[in-house]
Amino acid sequence: MTNISISIITPDAIVGGLTRNILSSLEKTIGGPPIDGYWSKIGRDDCRKLYPDLEDEKLDLIARLFEEGPCWVSLWSADAQSKLEMLKGSTHPANARVGSIRSMFLSDNPVTNLIHVSDSTNIAAIEEKIFKGGVKLDVQEIRYERYVSSGIISFVFFIKEKFGVDLFCGRESEAIFNFGMRKTHEFLSNEIVQYSQRNCELGELANHFLSGSAEKVNEILDSFDISKISRISIESYLRSRSNWDRGSLDKVIGDLVVELRQSRIQGWRIGGSAALWWHGISTNPSDIDIRCPPEVLDALSEFMGVSIFLERTQNYTSRCFSIMRDGWEIEFSDSLCFDDGSILHVNRGLLNNPVPEVESIDNLIAEYVAMDRGEPFRDKANVVKLRELKRSVR
Repeated sequence: MTNISISIITPDAIVGGLTRNILSSLEKTIGGPPIDGYWSKIGRDDCRKLYPDLEDEKLDLIARLFEEGPCWVSLWSADAQSKLEMLKGSTHPANARVGSIRSMFLSDNPVTNLIHVSDSTNIAAIEEKIFKGGVKLDVQEIRYERYVSSGIISFVFFIKEKFGVDLFCGRESEAIFNFGMRKTHEFLSNEIVQYSQRNCELGELANHFLSGSAEKVNEILDSFDISKISRISIESYLRSRSNWDRGSLDKVIGDLVVELRQSRIQGWRIGGSAALWWHGISTNPSDIDIRCPPEVLDALSEFMGVSIFLERTQNYTSRCFSIMRDGWEIEFSDSLCFDDGSILHVNRGLLNNPVPEVESIDNLIAEYVAMDRGEPFRDKANVVKLRELKRSVR
């Protein structure tokens, strides 16, 4: 079939029980179901055709993954190509845009990363022949494993199953459903550090894991019964763990300001929790928000070469786009349109501020109150701190 685009839900997502969720996300954004879809299973030679320029080490991991289980092939119209590329997210989930498949479904490495999308419609036609030529399957039963696309979660589940140690500390549901991958990664990394310091029996394994020593961890795991996809996920995570390391916030903000000044586009400001941090309020920003009027957002989108999309939350919608810098997601957005019909406008008057390129205390209070930022609870606490700070300044 020619003049198509193609998406592949990979075996880790299939085994993780995410097929329907990922398809629903694709259909919602693209605006309808795919033209066709089918199960397929490809081998090592097919993987080499699929990734002809990949280094042997990573190709071996990918081949082992596709040899382990079925994948789901979806054929879409050629018009869906750009949306599919945007939806999949960066190859390494640490750099994936929020709202992309690889950011939403708890993947933490560049091999078990849930989905493959062809780079162009021309390549899609070639790759469709590869999957058409694979083993045709009538999949009746799949042995599911939870969160198998995450190496660090797979490792933590292994520790719990084999040694009875719960590194989630009873907070598994909270971490997985509320934290997101980056916060889950930070939480579990800290727990593994503490565990390695207080448990002599498994301290060596934990230390090898923390240092990213895939060979040493594999030597120890060889003694245990662990699923092959979990092994692939853990190994790929260890070989790419450094992608989760972030640069310092002050350096990232400094570099970002320099980059945006070079655009000569005016009217943007740093807002949200990063601005709270800049003003000296004790907080832990998870990303960096840039507020700007609609015409400035359009200009910055063109300057950055990134498409604008409509973000929908429980309470409001906003036009925005995201970029990654040194492990930090930077989200640019304009006016917030709330479900009750009210609008929080971002305009040049609102952004007048004696501190260059950072929203003022007054504006931050207005923003947090208008957005009813209640989760996490520290946000509202920070509004109170801001009010106290204003009173002390006066």
